[in-house]
Amino acid sequence: MVCDSMSMSLLYVVFFAIGTAETLYDSSTAAWLPTLVEPKDLARANGRLQTTYVICNEFVGPPVGGFIFAAAAFAPFALGTAGYLAAVGLLALIPAAAKRRQEAEHKPLTVRSVKEDIGVGARWYWSSPMLRAMSLVAAAGNAASAASYGILSSHCDNRSSRTTRGSPG
Repeated sequence: MVCDSMSMSLLYVVFFAIGTAETLYDSSTAAWLPTLVEPKDLARANGRLQTTYVICNEFVGPPVGGFIFAAAAFAPFALGTAGYLAAVGLLALIPAAAKRRQEAEHKPLTVRSVKEDIGVGARWYWSSPMLRAMSLVAAAGNAASAASYGILSSHCDNRSSRTTRGSPG
């Protein structure tokens, strides 16, 4: 019983860390984009970024991942590692691209303290009633989704504990 509770606690910590990292990654992706493309191309670049995200995470990723796992259980982990290494390599190119863009515009890119940047972002966020409302709706939807999965897993766990070997569920 102690092992079960420890493994669940560890699972919660790992999922929280992954969720936090994904949130930071998604935010930083959108934040870096203006330093990489011209202002006139920003709408198109944002559209392409979001389209790629939805296609890969919602439509293509899950079935392809399932097929790869069915073919070889280690393959998704190896490919995931290769993907992270490729992302690190591409991230290393961002400062060079930003520097080239800065030199082309002859305007310095100002980097303030993290605390100051967070303050600017928080003031901007709170000044937009529409953004606050959308955030609350998204938070409620995510909470409902997470609750439904929690109930589903609890239901499945209760159902499997009542099932005896050889009898139907």
